[in-house]
Amino acid sequence: MKFSTNRTITAALALLLASLFLAPARSAAEVIDRIVATVNGRVLLQSDLDEALCYDALLSDRSLANFTDDDRRAVLDRLIDQELLREQMKSADFRHASDAEVTARIADARNNIPKP
Repeated sequence: MKFSTNRTITAALALLLASLFLAPARSAAEVIDRIVATVNGRVLLQSDLDEALCYDALLSDRSLANFTDDDRRAVLDRLIDQELLREQMKSADFRHASDAEVTARIADARNNIPKP
């Protein structure tokens, strides 16, 4: 009985090892997205950068093909700056305006509008 159990375990281990070595050959990995930067533990992905580049191209009325490496780096730097600002805003303790302050600011804004 012990001989049969050892043979079963050996066969199972052989199958496991064979499947580990053959698994990469059967299925190729597909890259879905890439990490381009990390800011305070938050990951900025290639798709984030691509979206920002498209937005910048739209605003500047340029083609993505016309963007230089320096242009792409500037867009990435802006993304990093935005993330740093988000982190700073989370830690800031902003005081909420009182109802009286809101009313006074609205009155000031209305007084600055020219009357027809």
